[in-house]
Amino acid sequence: MRKISFEEWIEKFLKENKINKLDTFEVETNGKKHIFTVNNIIDVIKVTNEQEQNEIIKMFEKIVNVKGSIKDYMMCLSVAFINAYEQSNIEENEETI
Repeated sequence: MRKISFEEWIEKFLKENKINKLDTFEVETNGKKHIFTVNNIIDVIKVTNEQEQNEIIKMFEKIVNVKGSIKDYMMCLSVAFINAYEQSNIEENEETI
């Protein structure tokens, strides 16, 4: 279990790893381009459940330990979030019909 909140943890993590919350990146899904900031992805992570946040924290720490790219992982997360959002919209539209 985590002793500090995710918000506290992520702020400390970003500062320690010199990650700028305003850095942007672009991903493409289903022929559409999406532009995100690091902060956008952090905001989405903040609304996930504690178990998902803990898994993301583990992955962030693992990536840092192997000197990988946090930004690349955030790009992967953004694609997953886009897909989840689009899927929920499809389901909502089907329910409406």
